[in-house]
Amino acid sequence: MKRKLTAILAAILCLTSSVPISAAEADSRYEFESGSIFDAGGEVTEVQSRSGANGEKVVFLTDSGDSVTVNVDVPAAGAYTLGIRYCQPFDENGKIQDVSVNGSKIGTVTCEQTAETAYKTANLTAALRAGKNTVSVEASWGWTYLDSLTVTEKSASGVSVGGKLSNANATAETQSLYAYLCDTFGNNVLAGQ
Repeated sequence: MKRKLTAILAAILCLTSSVPISAAEADSRYEFESGSIFDAGGEVTEVQSRSGANGEKVVFLTDSGDSVTVNVDVPAAGAYTLGIRYCQPFDENGKIQDVSVNGSKIGTVTCEQTAETAYKTANLTAALRAGKNTVSVEASWGWTYLDSLTVTEKSASGVSVGGKLSNANATAETQSLYAYLCDTFGNNVLAGQ
């Protein structure tokens, strides 16, 4: 059983690591100051004026547990890049923030240190459903100015999958799984834990 699981995981990793996926043009930009803020107490997470930000406004995310949520709308279900534009002049080691989509944590972003009025973008990939979604950034380490969220559809155009497994002696189950992954590539999003 362990060998079968190893072979199946190897096939999945081979497929996902060898397929380049390029990002399409940005679909939408959402301003964090237009989102819903949750403040857990302590230092206040709030909208502030800040030079260099889009519209000169940001959400200053402070304490652990504080968050801001924006509503996003996408035309089709699929993989999207979430680009979080921020300013973080406080910590040279960076600040880590949690990101959730539709109420489920999907990962973290590290907000590297910036100059006082400079901005960077931290990216991560998320599976979004067609239509309305919520994207939340919750302070893990806090102390970051959040400017905007850019949602960009991932595109698999020009990419082909298939070919043979690297193990010529792969089990029938592994070959079947690989065939399934090749058949569904570009049409569905597979997720798991």
